[in-house]
Amino acid sequence: MAEKQPNLDSLFEQALELETQAELTEFLNQACGDDTELRRQLENLIKSDQQAGSFLEKPPAEFDATI
Repeated sequence: MAEKQPNLDSLFEQALELETQAELTEFLNQACGDDTELRRQLENLIKSDQQAGSFLEKPPAEFDATI
């Protein structure tokens, strides 16, 4: 029987629950193992989420000028 491929979406959701970089690193090590492509995809999703995380919390500077 073939080993079940991890679901990228569910791994991403689990990664978002972690609070420290150490926890995230340990999670990535365990969840991805030797699958470098899976780890790369997951790290890219996490990085994108972190960069986009606060874009709605503060309007762009030019927005104030238009109001």
